[in-house]
Amino acid sequence: MKKLASVLSLVVVLGLLVFVVQNLHATELQFLVWDWKMSLAVPIVGAYILGGLTARSLYRLLNGQRKQHGTERKAKKQAEANLKKEHAQAAENEARR
Repeated sequence: MKKLASVLSLVVVLGLLVFVVQNLHATELQFLVWDWKMSLAVPIVGAYILGGLTARSLYRLLNGQRKQHGTERKAKKQAEANLKKEHAQAAENEARR
């Protein structure tokens, strides 16, 4: 599975590289009240990096929540098992008396 992810990542990066090389010409960019004249490759690469960072952050956030829920389930099961042991020990103590 990791090989597949690596190959797909390589294909995406190579596709981005080809796209950037084909769009090296300068262009005027406008954002709200600002105007810039720069190579089109700069915002393309910037958007790619920003998108990757956003995806990674969301993945870690969601994966962390799943792990937390898993930890809570484990703690609940452990507490239930401990409670059963305590009841069993109490029943044994009652039987011995």
